[in-house]
Amino acid sequence: MQPSPMTKELPADLRERLSLLIFDLDGVITSERRYWEATKATTVQLLESEAYLGLAGYFDLGAPGSTDLAALEAAIHDLKGRGINSNWDKTFLMAGLHLVGVLRRRLEADDAPAIRAAVGDGAAPLAGRLRALGGALGGRPCRSDVGAAALEEFLATNAALRGAALLDALRPFAARQPGGELLPLEHKGALWQLCYELFQGFYTGELAHPAFAAGPGGEETVLPAEAIAAALGSLAASGRYTLGVATGRPLDEVIGPLERAGLLRLFDPGRIVTIDDVFAAEAGLAGAFLGKPHPFSVLKAIDPGASAGALLERADAPGAHRHVAYVGDSPSDVVAARRAGCTSVAVLTGARRGEQDAAAAELAGLGCDAVIDSVLELPALLGCG
Repeated sequence: MQPSPMTKELPADLRERLSLLIFDLDGVITSERRYWEATKATTVQLLESEAYLGLAGYFDLGAPGSTDLAALEAAIHDLKGRGINSNWDKTFLMAGLHLVGVLRRRLEADDAPAIRAAVGDGAAPLAGRLRALGGALGGRPCRSDVGAAALEEFLATNAALRGAALLDALRPFAARQPGGELLPLEHKGALWQLCYELFQGFYTGELAHPAFAAGPGGEETVLPAEAIAAALGSLAASGRYTLGVATGRPLDEVIGPLERAGLLRLFDPGRIVTIDDVFAAEAGLAGAFLGKPHPFSVLKAIDPGASAGALLERADAPGAHRHVAYVGDSPSDVVAARRAGCTSVAVLTGARRGEQDAAAAELAGLGCDAVIDSVLELPALLGCG
């Protein structure tokens, strides 16, 4: 990778204060490829499988250069750039907006009462409602451009929104579309839960789709694991730093990949914070959304023993934790670091090929303290290499 023109140095006084380094995983240490394959497979399954909507051929998956495959990939990157950190949330938004697009198109062109009757009132299980809707559509040709248009319109309409606010905007947006009010589009509602179950099935290999390479097997790191281990190992061995993790992955999807890559030993086990910790805190705080870009996971890694309430009181205190650096790759990571009062270091290994310069400019524009190409440059940035 060529050095980015946006790469910066940390001021010496800031660098010398650092003693705790907290890492995001995906795009920083681990690859997001398997997750994104599961997101794409889940979206295709919901739209095309006879177990759900049954619109055979909705996506063109016939060739590696398919524009539909490229569009799905681009949508994932767009949602990540808009602060949708959880892969389950990305999947929910993508699948939900494709369903909105299909309903909108059909209710404009077909027998609206029959289609509305097929969707039902929400009392029946969602899978059955989707099958009934597919039956009411009668196998009429429908292509993915209708869903892609709904997704594009949704993002444009809500251009200023990020993270939880964007998730909350889905249901009102759908309610303004023909038939959209019939879909269960509340966050963590029936559609979210169905997306979660299918996603996990594809990720673990319990489900498979021939067009996508999700499933069991060794999980890749963004760069050779040996090189990452050498870089992070030099930081741990310096005696200057404790290493922690704050990630949107579940715990079992953190421990296994890090252990297999020979990296788990480098991290303080008490400072590995996952989406499980986020969900547990949310359960005790009705209506709370604590996933990134909220700073909760970073603050939890800084002070593992503090209660959720105490950690929330520490959010949005600029400079409160300048002895801590949070290393991420996305806008939501930079925002989370700043809201936690930390130093923010961004890497470009999570950016799309050919878009590193644009990503660096965006991350720097959000107030990131340093933008580097990868974690391999972290020891030099901190004066340890």
